[in-house]
Amino acid sequence: MRRAIAVGIGLLLGAVVGVAALAVAGRGAAGSPAGPPAMYDPSVPQIPADPGTGERLLLVVGGAYPTEQQAEDANAHMSFGDIQGYYVAPGSAYLGLPATLGGDGSFVLASAFRTRAGAEEFAELAASAGVPARIVGPVTSLGGPYAGLGQEEDPSGEGPLLHPLSPEEQATLR
Repeated sequence: MRRAIAVGIGLLLGAVVGVAALAVAGRGAAGSPAGPPAMYDPSVPQIPADPGTGERLLLVVGGAYPTEQQAEDANAHMSFGDIQGYYVAPGSAYLGLPATLGGDGSFVLASAFRTRAGAEEFAELAASAGVPARIVGPVTSLGGPYAGLGQEEDPSGEGPLLHPLSPEEQATLR
């Protein structure tokens, strides 16, 4: 009987030590930030969340709604598969957008693009998924919430577009 108790206590202590060791190992280095390691690995390219403040952008709009909650609910029912679809943004984040949309479009489901090619490609993707898509703009970003910049090809063909277009390039958005 004493032997069984000793074995039980040994197993219990082993389990406690094992859980503590896993907890310490899971924390990583002291002072390391939370999140996936790739977020803080300098060898992994980072794409900044750029709202495009002051830029003329094209928006692919999936709908306009009077409240943020209605926009969130509608967005939850739109599936783009494994990729991010629309972002919920206030219509007032883009100069000229409320007038373009008309009605009470206080919040929109939108994804922003710097190039017409990027906007058209995304609109085609949305249509193939059975999701509404309307290209609107160009409109000027007033620096509202992030709405997807950085997910299109650079016109030079050198990877993703990670910088604002020049004024000359922006003029071709019409």
